[in-house]
Parts: sequence; C-alpha cells; structure tokens
Amino acid sequence: MRPALMFVQTASSFMSKVQIKAKGITVDGKSILILMLMAMGLVKGTEITIVADGPDEVDAVNTLKALIDSEFEFGEEGYEEEEAPVLIVQDYLKMGKKSFDSGDYWAAIENYNAAIELEEDCAVACNNRGYAYVKLDEYDKAISNAECAVRLQPDEANYYDTLGCAYMGLKNYSKAIEVFDQAIKLNPNFAAAHYNRGLCRQAQSIDDSTKAQADFNKAKALGYIS
Repeated sequence: MRPALMFVQTASSFMSKVQIKAKGITVDGKSILILMLMAMGLVKGTEITIVADGPDEVDAVNTLKALIDSEFEFGEEGYEEEEAPVLIVQDYLKMGKKSFDSGDYWAAIENYNAAIELEEDCAVACNNRGYAYVKLDEYDKAISNAECAVRLQPDEANYYDTLGCAYMGLKNYSKAIEVFDQAIKLNPNFAAAHYNRGLCRQAQSIDDSTKAQADFNKAKALGYIS
C-alpha cells in the first residue's frame, strides 16, 4: 500500500498522463484506486514499464524511475517500521486539481469521488467533479453535481458558474443566463460569469447582442481572457 500511494502521489505531480504496464495489464499511474496496482502483484523484482505522455513526460519517467530504484524510500527495507500514509480530503482535492489542470478529467473525477467518500457534504469536491463532467460533455452529470454544491453552499458564486456552464452545454441558454445572473449577483466582479452570460445571450437571440457585448466588455475590463 505505501509504495503504491507514493507512486500515485508522485505521478500526480506531473501534467503528463502516466501509465504502468506489467504482466499484460495497463493501469492509470495517477489512479487513486490503489488496489488496482496491488492486484498486479508488483512485488520487488517485478519488471514494469512506465509510459508518460505530455509536456513533462521525460521528467515524469525519470522521477518515477528514481523513486522505484530508491530502496530506502520505496523498497521493502524497514517496511514494518512505517505506517502507510493516510490521505485526507484536501489531498484528494489537490490531486484532482492537478489531474484537471493536465486535462485528465477522468482521473480528476476519481480523486473527487474519493474526497466525497471521506466527506459526503464536500461542496467543493461536488462542484469540481461537476466541472470535470462539463469538460467531458457529460452535462446531466455536471448539473447534478453543481446543484449539489449549490445546495450545500448557496452563497458560493463559482458553483453557480459551473451549473450555468452545464446548462449552456445543453443549449438551455435561458436557464444558463438565470444561473449566471445569480453568480454575478453574489460576485459582481465575476469575470468568467459575465463572459459566459455573454456567450449565452449571443447564442440565444440577436436581440440580446447589445447585452452580450456589454458582458464581454465587462469581462475584459475585469481581466478575463477567453
């Protein structure tokens, strides 16, 4: 358990996609499903292949190889003397963000799932999982998660923005504008919400073109870059 956790935590610090291949099986090197790694029977002496694909792929492979080669840190020496690290909600949120930022949305969702298993009412995990679903065009799931976040913390503008993006993905522009209105009411300087509301107004009707431009101008003035 301990080396598997160490590997996942290290792999998650890189933007590149990381995979482990051994015994004809391939698993996600950033997955928090540690049992998948353990089930591969990767005992000391097992030959594995580490595959990385992304902007920091070389550093990722070299770092992970060095980690595995380090018997003091990673090997079986002194195993019984150390307890396996216990991950908390914030750990999973951090790993989820790293996966999200690297474009690995499914890995991000796995981490947010783990956070919610530990803390069922974790609004930020629900919201972030919802936004990951937006990126995957899974808009119904995104709405469900964002609505949960809003129920848990109704005064957080970001959660309404995620919900609005999900409705925008479904082309329900009227509902999306209504939700973005709420986000802007809570935070008048919410640049992304202004921009997204402008997109909805632009798509909804030519009659809203003036309002849409006003939203775009406001977003730009607040420093938003599309």
